[in-house]
Amino acid sequence: MSTDAAARTAAGQNPTPPDTRTDNSNPPDLGKRLIKLGICAAITLLLILIPAPAGLTPVAWRLFALYIGVLAALMMRPFPEPVIFFFAIGTTGVLLSGNEDVSVKDLLGGYADPTAWLVFSAFFIGTAFAITGLGKRIAYLLIRAVGSTPLRLGFVACLTDLILAPATPSNAARTGGITYPIMRNVASALDSEPGPKGRRIGRYLTMTTYYASFATSTLFLTAIAFLPLTVKVIQEGLGLEPVTWMQYTTYALVPGLVMLFIVPVAVKIMDPPELEKVDNKAIGQKGLDDLGPMSRREKWLLGLFIAAILTWAIGSFIGINANAVAIMFVGMLLITGVMSWQDMVNDKPAWTTFMWYGGIIGLIGTLSNVGFFAWLGDLIARYINLSGWPWVLVMIVLVVVVIASRYFFASGVVYAGSVLPILVAIAAAAGVPAWPALMLLAMVSIYGGQVTHYSGTLSPVLFGTGYVSQQRWWAMSLAMALIWAVISFVVGIPWWAALGLL
Repeated sequence: MSTDAAARTAAGQNPTPPDTRTDNSNPPDLGKRLIKLGICAAITLLLILIPAPAGLTPVAWRLFALYIGVLAALMMRPFPEPVIFFFAIGTTGVLLSGNEDVSVKDLLGGYADPTAWLVFSAFFIGTAFAITGLGKRIAYLLIRAVGSTPLRLGFVACLTDLILAPATPSNAARTGGITYPIMRNVASALDSEPGPKGRRIGRYLTMTTYYASFATSTLFLTAIAFLPLTVKVIQEGLGLEPVTWMQYTTYALVPGLVMLFIVPVAVKIMDPPELEKVDNKAIGQKGLDDLGPMSRREKWLLGLFIAAILTWAIGSFIGINANAVAIMFVGMLLITGVMSWQDMVNDKPAWTTFMWYGGIIGLIGTLSNVGFFAWLGDLIARYINLSGWPWVLVMIVLVVVVIASRYFFASGVVYAGSVLPILVAIAAAAGVPAWPALMLLAMVSIYGGQVTHYSGTLSPVLFGTGYVSQQRWWAMSLAMALIWAVISFVVGIPWWAALGLL
């Protein structure tokens, strides 16, 4: 797939003409898909046949078995995520019908969860930045103003992603669809194509933009789709109240910004570009000329975006719900004509994410209701005794475990639903202070996912350009993850102490 096609795919656009076939009743790979689904069902059945462990009710054990089958399906991908959850919720509801502890209403409760609607709404806001061209305009203005050297262009990539991150819960759409295509065009303009000329500046801009995306994703609940789910799993495991948008951003602000602004410098040290000067004025002006004058839709979007950010920032102080603000923002986009209803209907990533997001929240919530996670925490506390360890040492071990385990997961959702609850239970059993545990685990869940070229939707898009070899990609990405781990402790803990969280 070409770079442009990959970027369009990441942004939720179809790089090829739509399939006009009307008979899709028997796709050619249906047999293979059903075999994979059968394997997942067999895993569930084997677990159901095992007696429930002591302290866990039979219905909780059966629900856990079904949940493991869902996680296996998410890893093996016999069908897209929404299909898996449609089938899983229906199957669970049928098999557990008549049980007082589990109802279909509980299983569907995730679709009424405020965080699902926050992510759903933010997807449309991110789409508005793409279709109006405002995201590109911001980037070219920054390039023209300050991008006179490779290092400064690296900071432009960071700042562009930072500005777009609060309203774009898909780093693939944000970085792969807006920020990186611009940086890729800059590299082409400077005669730095993949291959021997990649070292001129293209490789540097690729890796800087990649790491910038993960750094900005740690800063806002709405900056990457699975972060609200991750925070919810940790918050429930530690017995904390629901985390607000402003709470999370305040706690992540200082360590997250340090992570972000160290990116261009760290990449320059690890892989210095050959170019020293950039004709940023000409590149930036050409990009702005191609966009033309600022449109009415861009002006409306800019005004609404600023209003939303301000309301999110002060909402907790004046009693305005952040999720309601996001939904109202989308309503205003429709009323002002920034987007049409058809634009929303065509935004497949938003609808897809909402369907799997609500499904997994419903399943996890139901598991929590039947006491599974409380049982898991007690079990870990009984067999893993870390009570004598300093809590900082416990968290260092858990952060390293997260980074190491992400080599085995191509999905942050699967990781959040499988490994994370166990790590949360270990932190709780070891007596780690709740808020530092939440922030350290939430942030490493994001930046730990950058270590491979298959760790999410964005990674293969940028890796596929051919600027960076797999060996270099893995080595640099592991180094960056470890640098950020150090920052999260050295900068994060004093910041959280200053905020009274310790």
